[in-house]
Amino acid sequence: WFLTTPGVFPWPAFITIFWGIGVVSHAIGTYFSHHYTETLAEKEYQRMTRGRRP
Repeated sequence: WFLTTPGVFPWPAFITIFWGIGVVSHAIGTYFSHHYTETLAEKEYQRMTRGRRP
């Protein structure tokens, strides 16, 4: 496409770049947020069990 039709605006390049940004942001959210959510869950569990002890 790019080599066969020079002078044409490269719309597919923008789509590819933004799709790549989306894939990277999804990967960061998936693989690096586990510790953060586990920490929040542990804090909430500790807060909830503190009130139940006699």
